[in-house]
Amino acid sequence: FRTDFFGGSSSALWFDRILKHAGFTVSSGTATAVGSASASTATVAAYVDGVYHQLAGAVVESFDIAFERGEAIYINNITYVGKYADPTDVALLTPTYPTTPPERFASSTFTLAGTALPTFSGTIRVANTVEMRPDPTDATGYLHAQIVRQRITANLVVEATLAATRNDFTTWTGSTAQTLILTTADSAVVTLPGMQRQNVKPGDSNGIHNRTLDLLHTGSTAATIASG
Repeated sequence: FRTDFFGGSSSALWFDRILKHAGFTVSSGTATAVGSASASTATVAAYVDGVYHQLAGAVVESFDIAFERGEAIYINNITYVGKYADPTDVALLTPTYPTTPPERFASSTFTLAGTALPTFSGTIRVANTVEMRPDPTDATGYLHAQIVRQRITANLVVEATLAATRNDFTTWTGSTAQTLILTTADSAVVTLPGMQRQNVKPGDSNGIHNRTLDLLHTGSTAATIASG
């Protein structure tokens, strides 16, 4: 599923749930990627025409923070893995909808090694390798899901520049690791240290020369997301 990206006081709508289940610890408004060191699990359910479908002991296998210039920011492709529970009949929920609109990718800043990136669009992706722990005493044969490996990447479509301003190609071939920081209008901050270019692909955005940068988090310093 997907949900809106909120910063500031509304961030708890996703921040305190999805990140805890995705291998992050959350303290004082900052989530730190720790992978398998954190085993916070969830019960996840869908209500379909009065039938309650449930996963127990679930963790997040993957999610994307997706942004497009001027558009709302979304948490896309949120995928949970857990153990099966038999569906039951339950009355549909009466949801409480948020009254705050989601953040837009506007009045935001993207920097790489301290240099501003004029960014058309992109995604920050957290991808976890998930395994099921065994429990032969349980009817499913499983105890709960466990994150065993974590991989964080970014894919950015940025405006091309002169080499003197930002030399994407020598940074790529030199395997230079740099810090990528996204700061939104509501002061949510995504900090990805040790980001190394995996590829640089020239392209075109309606006549404006661009480059697609594929980056991988490789540093010993953990990635963090602050709610703002």
